[in-house]
Amino acid sequence: MSRDAAVDTQLRNVVDGLVNHTQGVIPRERLTEIVDRLYDDMAARSTVTTFLPVLVGRAALKSAQIELPAAQAALQQRPEVLIVCQENAGRSQAAAALFRHYAPGLLFVESAGLAPADGVLPDVVAGLAAHGVHLIDETKSVTPEMLDRAQHIIVIGDARVEGQRWDVPPIDAATTSEIADVLNDIDGRVRAALHDWFPDLRARRASDERRERPGLGDQLSPSPCRPTGTQSNVRVTACRHRWNNQSRSSAAICGSHRLPSTQFARISSSPE
Repeated sequence: MSRDAAVDTQLRNVVDGLVNHTQGVIPRERLTEIVDRLYDDMAARSTVTTFLPVLVGRAALKSAQIELPAAQAALQQRPEVLIVCQENAGRSQAAAALFRHYAPGLLFVESAGLAPADGVLPDVVAGLAAHGVHLIDETKSVTPEMLDRAQHIIVIGDARVEGQRWDVPPIDAATTSEIADVLNDIDGRVRAALHDWFPDLRARRASDERRERPGLGDQLSPSPCRPTGTQSNVRVTACRHRWNNQSRSSAAICGSHRLPSTQFARISSSPE
């Protein structure tokens, strides 16, 4: 069934919301399938379609919640990523949220700290939420079991744990602008890691996946940002404006910013 571009954009926004609600457990392709099927069914029976995307969102959430237990069990069999920092209050939490956002259903993601703080830094939660990424994890201590079962261990800062080390500045006393820069740095590193770990997976073009709403990058920069350097030393200075500009609180991570060395916006879990 053909759809108006504005409706298609609303439905893709619904999918983004479901990714957040399910914390990256159910693959994006499955959530898209649920949303599209529900919309087509409702549209075929409705004479007024103005509020259909809202109704579809509610129905899709119920369907996703039914599938959630099985999806969580399946996710336990996926490769595990553990992100460790000292306090688990900002940088590791942001990295975990971004891994789930970009690659739902592909990885079991945890973050932890050697000496966890009482809670996540509010500026980190707000900075991610402003770009459509919801962070609801609680801080927790790293355990030997986490370290043993993780296929990928990322160590941020000076935490004394063996793993791939990301040299990301501390943010416990950082300004809002400095936190924005750090989030941008982590965002680039996450996308680079996914590109490195899943080279054979099909990455779906944004133009094919959705008729996309303008993102922050579309408004402020005519060209996509690409991290430079190696996967372990990524800099994304060209797209720093995404995290510094908070004028559109509902905007998701902008679609013009792709995975490294590609023109793609989201990783798909279905090889083609």
